[in-house]
Amino acid sequence: KTHSIDAYLISLGNNVATYQSFIEKIQEPYKFKQFRRQNRANIKRQEDRKYYIGKIKVAVNRNKRTSQKFDSLKDLIAKQDCNILNLLTVRPAIRPKISQSLFQMGDVVKYNNKIEIVKGFMGNYLGFIWKDKYNHNVKNAKLLIKNQGIVCL
Repeated sequence: KTHSIDAYLISLGNNVATYQSFIEKIQEPYKFKQFRRQNRANIKRQEDRKYYIGKIKVAVNRNKRTSQKFDSLKDLIAKQDCNILNLLTVRPAIRPKISQSLFQMGDVVKYNNKIEIVKGFMGNYLGFIWKDKYNHNVKNAKLLIKNQGIVCL
């Protein structure tokens, strides 16, 4: 007994004669899922600032991160003297951008003549609702409907 069956029976009221015929016609209720409409995170990661003498990396970052194993600039100055700063070449931190994908989560696509809903993507591969793996190539999918926020499954 589910909430949807209760709603059907309450809507019938006192029409006892139509209960049996109505219950035979009951269909599976529609299911909806909400997906975010935008991905505002356009930066993939923050890479470290690197310090070189010639082509040899001697330090990473000004101060050491918690899990950082390589010496920081502060550690390098503590081990050496301050004159080493004149020899250093600095490569600034890089913030690589996320490439814009053809699809977003919640898009309705046609894949191998089946209509699927995108639950996510990894590189060039899509994952669909009802499936576990991201092994469906983007090139084989065609966009039917962009994500509208709430999608009927």
